[in-house]
Amino acid sequence: MKRLAARIVVAMTLAPCSLSAQEFQLDAVGDARLVAAPNERGWRDGGLGKTRYGNGDVGAALGEISAIGRAQLLPELSAYAHARFEPDQRSAGDVIEAYARYRPVSTTPLRWSFRAGAFFPPVSLENQGVGWTSVWTLTPSAINSWVGEELRTIGGEALVEWRGVEHSLEATAALLATNDPAGILLAERGWTLGDRPIGLFDRSRLPDVTLRARQRAPIYSLPFQEIDGRVGWYTGLAWQASGYGRLALLYYNNEADGSATNGQFAWHTDFWSVGAETRIDDVVVLGQFMIGATDFAPLGRASHTDFEAAYVLVGWDLGTWRLAGRVDQFATKGYAPGGGVEYSERGYAQTVALTWRPTDWLRITAELLHIESGREQRHLEGLPGRTDNTQGQIAFRLLY
Repeated sequence: MKRLAARIVVAMTLAPCSLSAQEFQLDAVGDARLVAAPNERGWRDGGLGKTRYGNGDVGAALGEISAIGRAQLLPELSAYAHARFEPDQRSAGDVIEAYARYRPVSTTPLRWSFRAGAFFPPVSLENQGVGWTSVWTLTPSAINSWVGEELRTIGGEALVEWRGVEHSLEATAALLATNDPAGILLAERGWTLGDRPIGLFDRSRLPDVTLRARQRAPIYSLPFQEIDGRVGWYTGLAWQASGYGRLALLYYNNEADGSATNGQFAWHTDFWSVGAETRIDDVVVLGQFMIGATDFAPLGRASHTDFEAAYVLVGWDLGTWRLAGRVDQFATKGYAPGGGVEYSERGYAQTVALTWRPTDWLRITAELLHIESGREQRHLEGLPGRTDNTQGQIAFRLLY
């Protein structure tokens, strides 16, 4: 199963070539930015900073260039693929998602569907825009930043829907593989806020402060690996009512064996997520809470990390303008193998974003993100236990 992810992606890419698509849609996103980053070394450079950009950088940056393809192969069969091009990736081009969905035509209130491939688990209420982006802010919440960095369903997901006149219900269940290292970033780095979901063939840099004997910087986590041969799963319920909004509950468990290794250890990670969304005239309110734990046991030495995070986002839709504000709270409580290093943290973040949409093909967003957090692990780098990061961005998104 070591190459399962690659095989699934290749199969999803070639599938449209073997069928005559009834309908094909190609979207493209180009994202260029002006960034004013905090002085602290960011996580992409092996530091403990909390924002996507760091090192005091001020200037232009490439957010991403993405191509998103959708094909309706048959009335009941569709395919989706999202490829991203970015110089900071392990390779210039990578795949974010690629899957096929089978949904028979239904004329009754009850319908079902099944998708297989590589895709995000249905955790996020924020990232509903093109290419798994938020329509309200540049940077998603801590919860959905982590989902983008470490989680991907590589497997199959079934969805059953009941659609009433004013109410609808959804039940979902999935089996997944190759996500055994999920959780290592929360344990060894803590929560971060960034809008760069990792590609299926990319890797995440771990903090240099976590270097162990005979290791040399840089060190990486490869998030999409099958290490122990076990199958993970998740299941969820969602209720939606006209005039009220949406409520969603999900439980995720990767069922990893924390003592298994292929050079990189598996991390047994499970969590609960509950989210709600409602709309009052032009104002949208989103809220989400996640609580879980991750464990691994190298050579029998247990490491355990509890984690939790929550946010509330309020967005005001004024047509060509959108204004949003979000408050995040996040925390971890854990220890390194043998209990020698305290890896607990507690932090808060505030985000304000203003988006102008003068045309269908242009989005200009200005965002200010401020994060305060405390983590004793920072003392190992000779840094104060508390950090205070502020990041400003103006993004110019071209949509095709």
